[in-house]
Amino acid sequence: WCPGYFSPADAPTRRLLWPALYYQESADDNMYGRPLSGLKIMIDIQSEEIVQFERIQGYKVLSLPPRDPLMNYYERNSCPRLQAIPPLKRLDIVQPEGASFSVSDQKVEWQGWKFYIGFTSREGLVLHLATFHGRPVMYRASFAEMVVPYGDTDYPNYMKNAFDAGED
Repeated sequence: WCPGYFSPADAPTRRLLWPALYYQESADDNMYGRPLSGLKIMIDIQSEEIVQFERIQGYKVLSLPPRDPLMNYYERNSCPRLQAIPPLKRLDIVQPEGASFSVSDQKVEWQGWKFYIGFTSREGLVLHLATFHGRPVMYRASFAEMVVPYGDTDYPNYMKNAFDAGED
């Protein structure tokens, strides 16, 4: 994760990374299934040095999360439990009377709604001029400032900022 900019020591001329640490007991383990908490490590990838390494106050013991037998995703043929489950049957989704929505260029109409869709490299999907039964509902909407679960204010989550093109 890119840790963001907190002070002149984090100058934009440096390429700092804050690695999230995880434990894998075997190659089959879900690599994100067992996070290691309580350590703060900062790495400068240009100079290839550890800038910061400390144990976080408030964490009693750096403990390994217990192994969860359901945390891994196996191929059907490599797991006996999955081999016993019959494969899914074919699912056909049909609309014999046609779709209940229409799309013409960027305009979408559905169930009384009308809006225009667009995309930007920074925000992704953008909705424009949304109306409901002719009544204006919103001028423009995008997910540019969307907060996701890793956006909470406790350590280590406050340092995770995945804004893709707008991150630097």
